[in-house]
Amino acid sequence: MREYRLFLCDDDDAYRLLLREVLSADGFEIAGEASDGEACIRAIEETDADVVLLDLNMPGKNGFEALPELRRRRPDINVIVLSTAQDQASASAVRRLGAAAFLTKPMHIFDLPGLLREALGANEVSGDRAGQAIHERAS
Repeated sequence: MREYRLFLCDDDDAYRLLLREVLSADGFEIAGEASDGEACIRAIEETDADVVLLDLNMPGKNGFEALPELRRRRPDINVIVLSTAQDQASASAVRRLGAAAFLTKPMHIFDLPGLLREALGANEVSGDRAGQAIHERAS
């Protein structure tokens, strides 16, 4: 099974720590972290990450603004959005901007490694399917 090198971008330090701990324990490599979109964009060219976990709602450059720039600078990288936004419009918007998947928070954090592998292993994972999977598992 292929393991992925992740770059975490979320303004919540405690949530990033939780992501780092859970995902590292499950075999993912954490290649870097940032607390806002601008720092993520600057750092991503200097890492060997192949996946960015990107929050949408951050101060400064948010995920909607950072996503197209990340895709432009690193077209090979997968961007998976993790957001508290529960609306279909946000999911559709990030898919149009090039996100591989849209996953909603809060989620059962220990379901995240499997959901990431599922999203990354599929050629096309719809935001609806990923969001529904999280909703069902979090319930």
